Amino acid sequence: MTPEQRWALCVHHVLWWETGGDLRTGAPHLDRDDPGGLTKWGISKRRFPKVDVAALTRAGAEALYRKHYWDELRCGEMPAGVALALFDYTVPCGPPRAARALQRVVEAGIDGRVGPKTLEGIRRGSVLEIVSGICMARASYFVALSLARARDASPAPGLQLESPHAAGWLRRLADTAARGGALARDGFPQ
Repeated sequence: MTPEQRWALCVHHVLWWETGGDLRTGAPHLDRDDPGGLTKWGISKRRFPKVDVAALTRAGAEALYRKHYWDELRCGEMPAGVALALFDYTVPCGPPRAARALQRVVEAGIDGRVGPKTLEGIRRGSVLEIVSGICMARASYFVALSLARARDASPAPGLQLESPHAAGWLRRLADTAARGGALARDGFPQ
């Protein structure tokens, strides 16, 4: 699999989940339960305040994903399964959190930025175990966040497992784990 094929596969996965499968319009929405504000193609006004989200095209969204998520985490230098699991984690949770999770899994220095030591840790490890570890870290984050929200009476923005979106987040995580694992397990060229 070439780096461009890896990118195409991973961005398609993210766009499909971020739009609820609406790859024609990008599913623009303003959800009162979503702290991101106006969102289209999964790109939120909160994360990108200078972007005209309402007018955003798929190509524009892909360019933002590539620069601010994929390239920042050096996903193009990773096996496809790891790239998918990490890229899909970083979109809703942020690059530093996703990078720290990966660094814990591969036992690299934890600084929230993917660099040579993190990439070496990936090369040393089992792709399937790394994909599983990234997905488990993401699931643990969802649970910890939910428990923190339950203890805190003040409404705070962010993921909440008691929210109406929780089932979708968990379905997305399960799908990402299955697809990332299949890429690692079924001998697809990494």
